Amino acid sequence: MAVSSNIVEAEEWLSRGDKFVRENEMTKALECYTRSIEENPRSSFAYFKRGNIFLDKQYIKDALNDYNNAIGLNPNFSFAFFKRGTLYLEAGYNDLALNDFDKAIDLNGELSFAYYKKAICYIRMRSFEQASECLNKAIEHNPAYADAFLQRGNIHFELEEFELALEDYSKAIAIDPSLYKGMISRAITNTKMGRLQEATRDYSKALAVDKKSVEALNYRGLVYMKMKAYELAIKDFSESIEIDPSNPEVYNNRGIAHFYMKKFEPAVWDYTHAIELNQETADLFYNRGNAYLNLKMYEDAFADYSNVILLDPFYIAAYYARGNALMYMQEYTEAIKEFTKALSYNAKMYTAYTARGNAYIKLRYYKKAIEDFTLAMEVDSTLPSAYLYRGHAFRLSGKNEFAAKDFNRFLHIAPASSPNINSIKMWLRRNGYDIQL
Repeated sequence: MAVSSNIVEAEEWLSRGDKFVRENEMTKALECYTRSIEENPRSSFAYFKRGNIFLDKQYIKDALNDYNNAIGLNPNFSFAFFKRGTLYLEAGYNDLALNDFDKAIDLNGELSFAYYKKAICYIRMRSFEQASECLNKAIEHNPAYADAFLQRGNIHFELEEFELALEDYSKAIAIDPSLYKGMISRAITNTKMGRLQEATRDYSKALAVDKKSVEALNYRGLVYMKMKAYELAIKDFSESIEIDPSNPEVYNNRGIAHFYMKKFEPAVWDYTHAIELNQETADLFYNRGNAYLNLKMYEDAFADYSNVILLDPFYIAAYYARGNALMYMQEYTEAIKEFTKALSYNAKMYTAYTARGNAYIKLRYYKKAIEDFTLAMEVDSTLPSAYLYRGHAFRLSGKNEFAAKDFNRFLHIAPASSPNINSIKMWLRRNGYDIQL
């Protein structure tokens, strides 16, 4: 009689616990489930439900003990296997999680979410074919499973099957029109495919769901930059910064947008704020160096490029840029060293050959300059500037016939908008050479 009374009281405590769960009073629910277990230590449901609260509170060991007890008392408890598998999944034990999800499915083949979680295991293991099979099963049992379509879309994206990814993301959004992750994923895919207008529309939809999403604002700003809509990009980056002023990446992005608009002072301001938040990223110093260079603040530019090299000694562009800064500072011998360093890392860097050649011209080492311009041509025989500069080097060294050949080659391949065309034609006529177009 006492045992029967205990079971009844245990059920009452279980019901009270369920009520508190519905009211989101988890601490009170935990107390009720514990009392239920005290009244009836063989109640698998009480252990299971208390385990769920422990898992929600991230008391992993306590949750695991309760799920183990629930399964020990009822080896056919499919949901207990599912929840224990979820615990293992969150803890990173993929193999244990897979075993539990398989057991849950064996006991109840209709558990679409068990197939879904099993797919997540396989995705983490980068076993995409098996993950897709599980997601197909989840969708088969629940055709309105938006997250399953979303994850299958992610697999298609990973495999660069972008059209199929778009189809799945669109299905997920159709099922759940407020699915923020689906909108972001579809926007990223559209961006990857060059469908920029579609991408901006999806980011705007994501912002309608969460107007303070710095992720959507930043990504949409990047798409606007690709569209050369720099004012719109700056607006998005500024809104993102207003919401979260601690993200150096967004300051950097806004700095790049300002740079493209030739607003170099605001660009420096943005890069400086990004550097204050993150002093370990070489790109930030490199970008600010470029802005300083355009402001003719050559020593500041040189200092930033030097910081780049301190952070990353293999940042080839920084040696080239530092050489350019030295050229403006008329430190030609030092500039040559920088261009030479860049070429030691990348012998195909034709811009470094032409830059070093121009430094040699400044020092009147015309033979060395000609050699460098010739090396630039060997890398890219269609480079107009190499023929122009070598022509000047030949002219300065008194070899006008060779200069005329290079100038004619320059006229043949240079864009019609080149500012040097008229002066080269005048030189050829003045020196009695034909213009060969």
